[in-house]
Amino acid sequence: MYVGFSTLGCPGVSISHVVALAVASGAEIVQLRIAHDEPVNLTMSVAQRDEVRSIFLDNGVTVDSLATYIRLDAPDVVDQTRSHVDLAVGLGVRRLRVFPGNATVDEAAAALAAADAVAADSGVTLAVETHDDHVRSTDVAAILDRSGTAATAVWDILHTTTADETPADSYAALRDRLSELQIKDVDDVRRPVAPGTGVLPVAEAIRTAREGGFTGSIVFEHEAKWHAEADPFGPALAMALRIVRDNW
Repeated sequence: MYVGFSTLGCPGVSISHVVALAVASGAEIVQLRIAHDEPVNLTMSVAQRDEVRSIFLDNGVTVDSLATYIRLDAPDVVDQTRSHVDLAVGLGVRRLRVFPGNATVDEAAAALAAADAVAADSGVTLAVETHDDHVRSTDVAAILDRSGTAATAVWDILHTTTADETPADSYAALRDRLSELQIKDVDDVRRPVAPGTGVLPVAEAIRTAREGGFTGSIVFEHEAKWHAEADPFGPALAMALRIVRDNW
């Protein structure tokens, strides 16, 4: 098990800042948000990609995955995947987070198969998050199964609650394909707060994953990009790392 954070919690900051935050906090991994307003994006040159890769390697921090905004219901999903796979290869990253979108399960499975074919032989895998019209873990499990691919799942614990599941329900549905447990916490109006201070079953989800033999990544995603009123990221990250270690 490896634990770290998504840069959604510190949007727009420099890579040097991200690495310094990881080192200071003891985070082992980082998930990079990929967008035009982030320092890591699709317009980077080969030299820029090499530089970012070197900064992380030199500081002993692993870029675990790229948080993309690829949706399986997008008409250009194959082209988007190709561009992001190329970026991932340049950065030495092995996994892309993608969203299922609002397609049906069968439509999303077909799109995932087409997108996965682009990543074939690259060393990069796709991971579908419980999100959009498919917050239920059984939906994402069905998409993965019907796609006929080796794609994996990202379990967002927020959607365990919104789908009226328990952590045991979510883990049981996704365990065979689970590569990432995404932890976060919110208050009763969905304002991002430090893990353990809100309404989500953070500790229970971590214990469920541990007891189930999970060996993947635990990523703290703090949605500060979308919520100016979110709790400060630094203290929230410290709480996230503590709650993982206390329950693992």
